[in-house]
Amino acid sequence: MVSTDIAAEVDEHLEATLPEMFEGLPTRFTTTWDARRHHRVQVQDVAFFVQSRTGVDVRDPLPPGDWLTLTG
Repeated sequence: MVSTDIAAEVDEHLEATLPEMFEGLPTRFTTTWDARRHHRVQVQDVAFFVQSRTGVDVRDPLPPGDWLTLTG
């Protein structure tokens, strides 16, 4: 995870420098939702990562009781 201001730069760097294969496995491929052949390393900041996985915006305080409703 990286800060928001450099996420695009890190993504571009990975696209430019990742080898085509690593230990016999491809580093770029298509998916059912995106036909472009691209590396699939997700470059995100911490707030986006947490919200995408838990639905919680870490920039807003979470009351102690709400912590108990989060799943593992």
